Amino acid sequence: MAPVPDNNPVAETKFEGIDYGIPPRRVLIANPALMELWNNADCYALGYATIPRYESVPAVPMVMVSFENIEAGLRFFRLIRSWDRTPRTGQGIDISFTKNQTTGKYLLSWSTKDSELEKRISDPVAREDYATTIVGLSVGKDFNLSDGFNWIREQSKEKPIVFVPATKDGGLAFQYAIGKRDVRFLEQETAHKDSVERAWPSDQPQPPDSNALQLPSVAPDVIVSKRNRQLRRFFPITLARLPYNRSFIKAVNRMKPSYSDWQLTQAACNIVLVERFSPSDQPKPDFETLYEKMRQKPEGASDTWALKLHFSESRLADQVTRDMEYLSSATHNQFPLENVRASLRKVGLLP
Repeated sequence: MAPVPDNNPVAETKFEGIDYGIPPRRVLIANPALMELWNNADCYALGYATIPRYESVPAVPMVMVSFENIEAGLRFFRLIRSWDRTPRTGQGIDISFTKNQTTGKYLLSWSTKDSELEKRISDPVAREDYATTIVGLSVGKDFNLSDGFNWIREQSKEKPIVFVPATKDGGLAFQYAIGKRDVRFLEQETAHKDSVERAWPSDQPQPPDSNALQLPSVAPDVIVSKRNRQLRRFFPITLARLPYNRSFIKAVNRMKPSYSDWQLTQAACNIVLVERFSPSDQPKPDFETLYEKMRQKPEGASDTWALKLHFSESRLADQVTRDMEYLSSATHNQFPLENVRASLRKVGLLP
């Protein structure tokens, strides 16, 4: 009954240039088994009781989650438990009870915790190198308001809540229990406007998701700082040797003031990247693939690409254009291609 692992990160789109001030986007998708197992388990009732002790806490409130299909219910709990980076803490899942006074019901919901999902799948370096969008999941079921609900809400103010899967005949699988100290109790009318709790009941209008894959806005000075930092990290040898490449220096002198020094330097680094890793028969560079190859294989002290390559004005100008197109797309400023330079300058992304 091993749970299905979390899904691997997937890139959102391909690109032919890159600006290192805005890292490539990727999407992390929560394990869809959460929904499948919850639906198959068919939760039909909740029970409330007190257990003598949970860990070091006496008289702890317990929620018995009864399933028609206990096998799927146990797998559901095993999946959630596998998301805890610290065992038995329930830190990988958000659990909430949402009261709807109008309908006389409350919703028990289980939602993936975005921050924990990213930490499970990504190492700290990857979180620096990619702008990540999390696609989480939520499941739940509503029940009639009861004394049990009021009791568990009061108990949660001082103690953790233990959730235990239960069989139809009342058997409890304590080996799958989840203890959680931050269970949320909400009012449906005042829940966050974009939350699953606010969208319940399901016949209400759902919160818009048109911005689900958009990055937050990034200040120009933050982009500049990150660009400088990432270029030094990925291209230390190239940056040290470009000043000794005569074709590059000649092109830079001729292309001023139409282009900034940093644009031409970044373009030269991207040309080196293409030469290092791109197949010679590939018509257009796939920077999605090249970027990951570069992350896995840093420049070596013996690399001579920056010295031996010929940097023509036309190739540098073409790469600068592709890099600007990437910057425009990555910051969600979708300008017509002929106006990219002027538009980026207007919003402060170019001098």
